[in-house]
Amino acid sequence: ELHVANPTNDVLSSLSKMIQSSPHVLSLLYCHDKVASKEYDEPQLNDTTYSDGVYYNDDDDDKTMEETMKVVRLVKSDEPLGATIAGDEKGNIVVARILKGGAADRSGLIHVNDILVEVNDVAAQGKKPEELIQLLAGLSGPLTFKLIPGEAVVEPRTEELYLRSRYKYHPKSDPLIPCQEAGLDFNPGDVLRVVSKDDASWWQAIKLYNDIFYKVSEKPSNHTYTRTMGNTQPPSTGSVIRASFRRKRNSPRPDKHQLTPVKSQAPKLEPPTFPPYEVVSQFIPHQNGVGNTHSPTYRPIVLVGPQGVGRNELKDRLIDSNPAHYGVPVPHTSRSKQIGEMDGKDYHFVTREYMESGIRDNLFLEYGEYKGNLYGTSLSAVHTVIQNHQVCVLTPYPQALSVLRCKEMKPYIVFIQPPTLDQLDTMGIPGDVAPSVRPKLTIERDRTQDELSNLVNRGERMEAAYGRLFDARIVNDNVDAAFAQLKEISFFLENDLQWLPSEWMD
Repeated sequence: ELHVANPTNDVLSSLSKMIQSSPHVLSLLYCHDKVASKEYDEPQLNDTTYSDGVYYNDDDDDKTMEETMKVVRLVKSDEPLGATIAGDEKGNIVVARILKGGAADRSGLIHVNDILVEVNDVAAQGKKPEELIQLLAGLSGPLTFKLIPGEAVVEPRTEELYLRSRYKYHPKSDPLIPCQEAGLDFNPGDVLRVVSKDDASWWQAIKLYNDIFYKVSEKPSNHTYTRTMGNTQPPSTGSVIRASFRRKRNSPRPDKHQLTPVKSQAPKLEPPTFPPYEVVSQFIPHQNGVGNTHSPTYRPIVLVGPQGVGRNELKDRLIDSNPAHYGVPVPHTSRSKQIGEMDGKDYHFVTREYMESGIRDNLFLEYGEYKGNLYGTSLSAVHTVIQNHQVCVLTPYPQALSVLRCKEMKPYIVFIQPPTLDQLDTMGIPGDVAPSVRPKLTIERDRTQDELSNLVNRGERMEAAYGRLFDARIVNDNVDAAFAQLKEISFFLENDLQWLPSEWMD
């Protein structure tokens, strides 16, 4: 019972009432008094003791073993205990791995190589690890472990390492993972903070999302992924068909279907091969010169997607929203200048020999031929937009991504994804629904079902081949909603923390 020394003191009186009304605080004070007065029983251990890998009974060594034996009491919740066990060559059950941040790790009392003697008075001697795992699975509430300390493991100092995954991983579908419950579920683009690489095949990591840390779990290491899955190559999508190189939207322009690739002299842009993870570092725009009022340089926004999905419509809307802030590179052409056109504004008018030389030297992001004239977008034209402190907006074919993804460009790649066939049917495309109730789409309404199916299939093939390079996805099932998402992405790129490949950082 609590007594106030000076009842006239209102503060102490209020504090006393508050404490006495809290059963948790009273319980804590009660336990403190019991421990301080040593009013508790010593833990009772079995007559069975342990030495040199063999169990035996010897009353003379009881005191010694009680001093070396440790008793750890944990309360089991829905959270896994965060430890794995295995059998050693002597038949003992030992702690094989401790997951960082788990219940066992937080206790600070269970360590790798500790020998498990008992769990809730059930002896571990003679049991297989699987039997003890089943036993633990059926227990709830307080768990009492009796362990003999094993040989201490000195953990090497781990440098801070962040990885961005390039593939999807579900531990419950992986037969090779030692403990599925300890596995980490992640998708392409997820950022993982590696906290332990003690096991060469299975690293421990935390999944980051909006600065929230999820549970520490195991993920396949680079070695494991490469050995089991890393040899899978993305399907080829054929030769590069160049974009429609236009500067004025209302001017005559080569149609994309009429452009032909210059195969004899064009550099090969194959779908890239992907390591399973990409080492990344934090990038804050205002701390790295991006968005700084003195030297604003912005990451290019790259829109990729199947032909006809609406990339150019979204690009035009973005530029129209702020022409001074968003820009496109001026294309090159080998054709003659027409009346009213300005060199360096509508096109860079150059000779065919100049363009062919640039193509051979890989100076063009993409290029094509139309009616005997070459058209192309040069890398220098992209750099000019960036150096003019504008957001460069590009709509290349995906084969150009391997050229764009570099330290100098730092592009942000957005996949403009067509709706599924079921969604298109629901929207009433082709036009069997009144225009007033149709969603706003950039997909032509007079397309046949086969053409729509081809559009969706091309999108799926593109994502399968290049999806590991995409930073974001926008389903263009409504052009207004898609444009709103694109504006949000643009704001994010200029203001918020991002994760970029470490090799891109200065």
